[in-house]
Amino acid sequence: MAPRTRLDPVVRLEEHREERSLQALAAANRQVQAARLALEHARDKATQDHRQAGPAGLWELVESAHVHAQRALSEAEKQAHSAQNAQGTSRQAYLSAYARAEAIRRVATTRRDEKTQQDAKASEKEISDLMLMRRGRVA
Repeated sequence: MAPRTRLDPVVRLEEHREERSLQALAAANRQVQAARLALEHARDKATQDHRQAGPAGLWELVESAHVHAQRALSEAEKQAHSAQNAQGTSRQAYLSAYARAEAIRRVATTRRDEKTQQDAKASEKEISDLMLMRRGRVA
């Protein structure tokens, strides 16, 4: 089992931050996907032409619906842009949390390796001392 270091709790905290950032990034990705689907749907509705031969009142109603569809398209574009910006911000936060956690993990691993080497040297020294003491008794 690897020896514990004083950095282990810090590593655990940073890994939790990294995990939360990753979850936030996943949520932002889902929002972008939903916004893109809504934008596609709004574009489809805005490009349809329902005008046909008929009374002027019907044409006025169709034109009003088209104006509403154009407004909905504009709003969907704004939502998609906003979701895209939120995704970028979330991605940057995740990359920052990941880099920080990775740096602390590397430091903790280095300290753990140093501790293992120190323990091995101490163990070798103890064995060497015991061998010297045993030789002294035999002689």
